[in-house]
Parts: sequence; structure tokens; C-alpha cells
Amino acid sequence: MAYPTVSPITIAGNRQLTGGDDQLLLTMFSGEVLNVFRDKNLMMQKSRVMNVGPGKDFQFPRIGQADTAYHIRGESLLDNSKGYLSEIEHTDTTVAVDKVLLSSLFVDNWDELIKHYETRSEYSYQLGAALARKMDKQLFALAANHALASVGSDFGEAINVSKTDSTLIDKTGVNGTDTAGMQALEDAMVSAASTFAAKDVPMDDVTFFIRPDQYYALQKYGALLNTDFGNAGNGSQANGAIFKGYGFNIEWTNHLPQGAVTPTSPENSDYATARGITALAMERGAIGTVMRQGVQTETDYQVERQGTLLVSKIICGHGVLRPECLATIYDSGITQA
Repeated sequence: MAYPTVSPITIAGNRQLTGGDDQLLLTMFSGEVLNVFRDKNLMMQKSRVMNVGPGKDFQFPRIGQADTAYHIRGESLLDNSKGYLSEIEHTDTTVAVDKVLLSSLFVDNWDELIKHYETRSEYSYQLGAALARKMDKQLFALAANHALASVGSDFGEAINVSKTDSTLIDKTGVNGTDTAGMQALEDAMVSAASTFAAKDVPMDDVTFFIRPDQYYALQKYGALLNTDFGNAGNGSQANGAIFKGYGFNIEWTNHLPQGAVTPTSPENSDYATARGITALAMERGAIGTVMRQGVQTETDYQVERQGTLLVSKIICGHGVLRPECLATIYDSGITQA
């Protein structure tokens, strides 16, 4: 025997017997606040940071190389026409301190009083994280652009220029994540390592930055994990990690420029690039940051606005110190504007 449908049914969630079944039901706090995952910021720890005093910019003198000559019996070393004396070239690199970079927000008293979960500590963190993320992107654009824009060496004499300019590696297919792309990326890594060696760049603290998709594709297709070639302990597919290749520490980042980067005033115009890149090879001494004031967080309760202003700020500037310690890898056949 079929049972009749029961009607009416008392529904506790109805308001005045109409509307949705859950109008009067409460959304309960789970006890956990889900924060945005932390960005991976690398460049400040992979470059030189120098604390400085008052001044709008800071000079880093550079000294070139001496030359050699064979002595001919009886000739004076002081005879300028004989070319015995080296004239060592001097130049400099200047790094300017940027305007105050800040991140801020305003929290109203009423919002603070009625919410049922804590936000102040996360707000403070996010302000600092915004500064770190911005500077990381600035440093990658600065480093990538030196070779892309053909900035050139700080020196003028041939004996110094050949060893003190950045390197641009244009590799067809290097932007891909298939077998061919990984072979091209590995070839580019070899080119960067050999170029650094040719310029006597120390290989003690060099890093090869790539995108996340290439980092994992390198594990899948690359030979850098092949233990038949002595790569034991260099990571594993099981752990999703690969540590080194041809002397470089391999790191993934989401902050490599993937298109043109155009700073807006009053941001330093040096933090720009006309196109995106695939990878960046760098030794720690390539980039320098002059730190006038580290990250500071300030709070100001404003009675007339009945709320609190939170501000995190930093005063610093970035510049290329040693161009020879930079190699930019890209595929000119791919538009990354």
C-alpha cells in the first residue's frame, strides 16, 4: 500500500512559512580561517642586500684588468710609445634609493567589533607580503632586462667589456614543457654555465630560475635525475623536487616576467622589460639592494574616522652590480609582449 505524502511539514528554517528552507538557520564558524597561500619570494635572498645610511644614491666603483707585454732588451718601461704600462680602466655603478614603497589598509571599528574571527595578524602579514611580492617582481624584471635591452658593460675598453656584460640566450623551443622543450631548457642551462665559466663568474652560489610548470616537467622528462649519470641525491619525482643542474641551484618562481613590464611613476623605470622570458641564470653578486629602512609596520587609531590605519613600508633601491653574473633565456620566436 502506498503511503500518502505528508503535508504540511513544519520547516524550522522558513521565515513566516515562506521562502527558502534555511533562511533562519545560522552559518556557524568552522574555527579555521583560510588564508591565501604564501607567495614564494626569492630574489632578496639570492642577491646582495646592503644596509646604507643617508643619501639618495650609492656608488659602487669598478676596476678593470691590467694588460701584459714582453720586454725588449734595453727599452724603458716608462717609454709610453712602447706600450709597457697598463692603463687600468675605472668605472662605477650607481644604485638609487627609491621612494617609499608601502601597503596600507583601514579597518573600521564596527567591523572589528561584530566579526567573530581574528584578522589583525593576517592583515599585518599580508601588508608585508605585498611589499615582498612587489620587490621580487621588480628584481626579476631588472635582471631580465639587462640583456634583453642590450644595456651593455659598464666598461668601455675591449679587455674589460668581453667579460663584464650580461648574456642573452635565444633558444628555439625553450618555452615548451614537452620532451623537446626540456632538452632545449637543459641546453640553455649548459650555455649559461659555460658562459659564466668563460667570464670567470664564481659558481659557488648560482641559481637557475624557471616557471613551476617547467620545474616539474624537468623532473618528468629531464636527465638531471638519472642516477646512471651520478645524480644520486639530486631530488626525485616521488618528492617533486630537483635541486641542481650543471652547478646551478634550480628554483621555480611565479615572478619571472611573462610579458612586458611597464613601471608607473614614481616607480623606478629600470624595473621594466619589453617582453617576457623563460628562465634566468644568476650569481648572487649580480643584483644589489641598498636598504635605507627595512620593513616597518605602523598603526594609527583615528578618532574622527573611528577606525585604525595600518601601514607597512620599506625604503630601498635595486640595481645591477655585475652584469656578467646574469644570463637571460628566452625564445625570440614566441611572442611574450
